[in-house]
Amino acid sequence: MFFCLQTLEYLAKGGRIGKVTAAVGSILDVGPVISCNEEGVYYTVQKARGAIRAHQTAIQNALSYAKGKAYHMAIAHGGVPELAARFEAQLSGLIGFAKSYVLTQVSPNLGVHTGPGLIGIGIQLLS
Repeated sequence: MFFCLQTLEYLAKGGRIGKVTAAVGSILDVGPVISCNEEGVYYTVQKARGAIRAHQTAIQNALSYAKGKAYHMAIAHGGVPELAARFEAQLSGLIGFAKSYVLTQVSPNLGVHTGPGLIGIGIQLLS
């Protein structure tokens, strides 16, 4: 999964990042693209200035990850169906090659740590 956050506020409130990091990131309009490793630990894939660049970075990461491989795909959002529809339109070529595709909302468990506005692209490679 490649996730983009609308705000760093909820990561700071939940203790996932420091308050100073959240404040500086907000002032500089830094939008992290985060993912999750095999052990379930979240990490920053890349940082981008502004939401649009963060979204494009997530899309490019998904495209690179899926390139030339068989995969399942998902787009998940935290209460922003209009943003999910834009992602869906931008990824229509990639969706067409997926073995399966789902558009859904994130779980409340994830949403409580990230706040509203979360958007993610999931690629599951097939062996």
